[in-house]
Amino acid sequence: MFSRKTFGERLLLLTQKEELTPRALAMALNVSEKHIEDLTNGKATVSTEELEKFSAYFLVTQDYLLGLTDRPQIAEGAAD
Repeated sequence: MFSRKTFGERLLLLTQKEELTPRALAMALNVSEKHIEDLTNGKATVSTEELEKFSAYFLVTQDYLLGLTDRPQIAEGAAD
């Protein structure tokens, strides 16, 4: 089951790892800074389109972002 809290925690972890500000991430993905902040705080739900953008941007699986797996990396050869 989707958890906004888990998604937000993972998004925050990835942005910190990449040393990105909410503003920089928002600009890179063409969304508002407020929306990024709401996502990381668990106050907003991510859309399917946004989930795809975050997954591609950070090179992690959508399942990882959604909390369905703890393996963030996409398996080699799986992205064909």
